[in-house]
Amino acid sequence: MISEHEDELIDTITDIVHDVFHEDMFADRAIERFFRQNRITDDTLRETIAEGVYQILRLGGYIKEVNKSDDIKEMTEFWYKNRDLLNALVANENNIPLPKGTISVNEWMDDFASQQLGENYELIFSSFVKKPTMYLRTNTLVTTSDKLIEQLNSEDIIAEKVADNTLKVPSVKGLFRTKAYTNGQFEVQDFASQKVTEFCDVQSGMRIIDACAGAGGKSLHLAAIMKNKGRILALDIYEDKLEDLKIRARRAKASIIEPRLITSSKTIKRLDSSADRVLLDAPCSGSGVYRRNPDAKWRLTEESINSLIKTQDDILARYSRMTKTGGYLIYAVCSVFPCEGEDRVRNFIFSKNGEYELIEEKRYSPIENCDGFYMAKIKRLVL
Repeated sequence: MISEHEDELIDTITDIVHDVFHEDMFADRAIERFFRQNRITDDTLRETIAEGVYQILRLGGYIKEVNKSDDIKEMTEFWYKNRDLLNALVANENNIPLPKGTISVNEWMDDFASQQLGENYELIFSSFVKKPTMYLRTNTLVTTSDKLIEQLNSEDIIAEKVADNTLKVPSVKGLFRTKAYTNGQFEVQDFASQKVTEFCDVQSGMRIIDACAGAGGKSLHLAAIMKNKGRILALDIYEDKLEDLKIRARRAKASIIEPRLITSSKTIKRLDSSADRVLLDAPCSGSGVYRRNPDAKWRLTEESINSLIKTQDDILARYSRMTKTGGYLIYAVCSVFPCEGEDRVRNFIFSKNGEYELIEEKRYSPIENCDGFYMAKIKRLVL
């Protein structure tokens, strides 16, 4: 027998998941809107609601297959009654591949992902049911990892060092109320995302263009690697994201970052052959972060992936011109699909007739307990 309180929780989660599926809202925004409208301040209740929404989005294929229903309330009720079972699937400590019928969201995705990933499809998509690991990047402009851990521990946040400047935390609960955050000692940034920035191979004094900067996570990391010496031009087409970057840069003491709005094609043309490094973290399917943004896998269609590929080819062709002769273009996508990574780079190299050379490429897989990322380092040989 489900109590009135439990029924209210189920209705709440059902309504939020409905907004994601039928009102085309992003999950995080749908959750935050509900919290604002209903003034939910209890951290435990907020966490339970968010966890329910994300588990249903991550495990929707499994729930539909086992429950034999795609009715959202029935899916939510199944989640509530079977949380121990679903928590075991989410843990998936041994990376056991789940059957196709339980990990895909529709027939098109099943066919597309199978074609793209081959024998790795089930293993990779099974990893998407797991909760993402929360990584922090130590801001070396203001502290060290050891000092950061000490500071976080003093504020009741458990942190573990997993690499020189990378920490792992159980969750973000309470994290943004710490003095460590206020003082700019860290940024939340996935392990693989940090590796993209390191892959750029930058040095102090260089001129860098972060061509699709967004809110600037990689620009901030570049500034730290460069010891705040040189210049980083952070470009984006969204002014609100660049405003966020300005706030983050001030907090991080990263003074070499200059946010600049792309207002037309002239913005790019004026920067022709001007940068030692051009980082192009291109728009993509976001398939590499399906654990973090599980609603994205329900949105991908044949039409949208084809549109993304055209966009990737276009910005590769135009933005690559900002690279100096002898400089590097770094192309990156948070995608597990080769059609957005390896295929785009090879198409670009072929189309430029010897003007560019592929130097190195890497992939990070979500089965490695991080986001899925592809990155390629491309040298410009001639003007």
